[in-house]
Amino acid sequence: MIAIHQFVPTVTRRDAIGHHVLELRDVIRSLDVASEIFAVEVHSNLDREVRPYQEYTASDGPTALLYHAATTSVLAEFLMRRPEPKVVDYHNITPGRFFTGWDPGHEVAVRDARREIAAIVRTADLVFTHSRFSAHDVEGWGYSNPTVAPVLGATFLDLAVVDDRVPAAKAAVVGRNAVWLFVGRLAPNKAQEQLIKALAIFRRTYDLPSELHLVGSATPPAYRDALVRLAAAAGVADAVHFHEGVPGEDLATMYRTADVFVSASAHEGYCVPVVEAMRFGLPVVARAAGAVPETSGGAAVLVPGDSASTLAVAVHRVLDDPALAGRLAAAGRARAAVLMTQERDSYCDALQALVGKMT
Repeated sequence: MIAIHQFVPTVTRRDAIGHHVLELRDVIRSLDVASEIFAVEVHSNLDREVRPYQEYTASDGPTALLYHAATTSVLAEFLMRRPEPKVVDYHNITPGRFFTGWDPGHEVAVRDARREIAAIVRTADLVFTHSRFSAHDVEGWGYSNPTVAPVLGATFLDLAVVDDRVPAAKAAVVGRNAVWLFVGRLAPNKAQEQLIKALAIFRRTYDLPSELHLVGSATPPAYRDALVRLAAAAGVADAVHFHEGVPGEDLATMYRTADVFVSASAHEGYCVPVVEAMRFGLPVVARAAGAVPETSGGAAVLVPGDSASTLAVAVHRVLDDPALAGRLAAAGRARAAVLMTQERDSYCDALQALVGKMT
């Protein structure tokens, strides 16, 4: 039997890449192709579905090996030594320059990862990226025309907690706190400092009570410490809330109850949280950087440049106009539905063509 086995450094259900890997296994099997998942780190809640990579042995039938590239890993060298055809699913690597002055070790690690992934990409028979933005990396490494496919599942939240009905219009924010939400690692490339500055400007300029919820762990911890100090210096310490390790149902509640999803991120290879926000009918205001314009597909208010003042004005525009917020909610729902259709089709078509070459 033909097989396409996946290799990933670590996999967990509470992670967008982990969810994508599990969904992709089901897509591969739907093509009547055998598929198992092998990892360096196997979390206990997946030990029946994921095997240590050292247990991989070649089968008798035609086999391809699919590598999920998102960090430096012993898997890259392991796979490059293997004779089987290679597939690379490139999840993007943040350039090291974003970590200069914050975390020298991480800066070196991401530079090493980009070199390592570039090497295996040049040996690949098929390469996936999740945006044209990420495809530019792959093309720069010598692989022409990678297959661009959205992240499978569009969200790692349990689908049971997502209500796909058109949401009722929220009440006007006058007289209550306007709730801003951003979901993503606390990291310099995510530029949460711009969100804190924008919140402070918004509160001073429009005299509207508002609060910002930042969901995600810190990489590096020093960056979170700096954000806490910035919030205090800007006079909004009581309005900036940090959340780490939020369960899926609680995160779903945060998407439902927020008034606007706001992103100042300077580098995104896809940005799953934008898709999550759109699925919940939450209006999105975002810096027009990285893959965010591609992912949002015209269903968000995009802000050029990195001005916190411009971001604050854009958020006010949405919060002050319920009709605009409603249009964004509807457009976001529609965009998320398109992505969820495209994702399986893109993978099925490219993998079916690979299988045809293997037989």
